[in-house]
Amino acid sequence: MFHTRLRPAFRAAALTITLLALPAQAATTREAAELAALKVQVQGLLDREAIRQVMLTYARTIDSREWAIHRTLFADEVEVDNGEKRTRENLMRGKMAFFGQTKATQHIGMVTEVDVKGDDAHVVSLLHAQHYLPNDLGEPVQRMIGTYDYWLRRTP
Repeated sequence: MFHTRLRPAFRAAALTITLLALPAQAATTREAAELAALKVQVQGLLDREAIRQVMLTYARTIDSREWAIHRTLFADEVEVDNGEKRTRENLMRGKMAFFGQTKATQHIGMVTEVDVKGDDAHVVSLLHAQHYLPNDLGEPVQRMIGTYDYWLRRTP
């Protein structure tokens, strides 16, 4: 089982909800409280969907080698598995070197938990990754199956 500590940035859409165009004096305290609660709930759903999109883009851009898009998922400084901090560019150089030698890859993930607190989120994902690299030493397919932890931060 692998646990990784990547801190990609997530971008959540801002939302303005206009449910009823009531005059200000017509809204009761209860209606105002319900509308405020609804706005919080909807923003939570938008945040979770934005995070899911980051996770899908993360896997897709590795497999498609869309490095310019992949790069945008990370903050300037990234913390990896062992707590080591790297620059985004250092991380990308390593990824491009590793994945550049493979003939094909496939990353299938499923987000199982999303916990958003303000601008920070913790995501747990189940991942099945396959890396295909023909070689003279034996099995050309490296399979990695496990649970991955991601810590994300909202960026403007």
